[in-house]
Amino acid sequence: MFSPAGKNQKRLDRSKRGRYIPSLGAQEKVFIGTIVHYSRRQFYEQSSTHLGVYCRKLGLTPNFLTGVSLVCALASGILFWQKQLIWGLVLMALTSVTDMLDGATARAGNMGTVFGGILDHVSDRYGEFFILAGLGLSGLAHHGWAIFALFGMLIASYTRAAAESIGNLPTCAVGIMGRFEKFIIIVVGVLLEYFFPGHNFLDYCLIVVGAASIITSIQRLVFAARQLKKRP
Repeated sequence: MFSPAGKNQKRLDRSKRGRYIPSLGAQEKVFIGTIVHYSRRQFYEQSSTHLGVYCRKLGLTPNFLTGVSLVCALASGILFWQKQLIWGLVLMALTSVTDMLDGATARAGNMGTVFGGILDHVSDRYGEFFILAGLGLSGLAHHGWAIFALFGMLIASYTRAAAESIGNLPTCAVGIMGRFEKFIIIVVGVLLEYFFPGHNFLDYCLIVVGAASIITSIQRLVFAARQLKKRP
């Protein structure tokens, strides 16, 4: 007669030989995802800090770079509105670069402040609005999908901010897609619209951004709930 104990022993033996991989639970998956995020974040910060050193030597401050990023986002949105897609992408790229440099400069010069962090987050939301509003007003993308993408990006960011401030979580930067990946998808959509007009490629990319952002928001809510349940 076959016993459950014998079955479990066989699974354990196979696991030792590398032929059996036990399935991960939800908490283990979240833990692994968090570790991966921290590893990527650490690599990003280390690789960009030397650029922040050069900015410090030039006398640039983090808040100044945040302001430049916001102006670039506004200019990008206006260019998209005027259907100047390539120049809009150039300014959008400058938005991302200066947004990266403000944090790198703050780390390099130990200049990070609470207000600077708040200013950076608020500036990012304004920048997202300018860029997506420009795409929606251009007529190259349906304004409804531009609003959908904007709502998704804002709610994903707000969910993280609420979890970290109200819930006092050290981080809630989890989910299937971050801000950088969303910008890449938008860039791809704009390029496809430029080279292959009339096929609604930009609409499809905005739908992906909006849907992925809403899924990310839900993932962050679930993550926050699980973390808060662990507290005494």
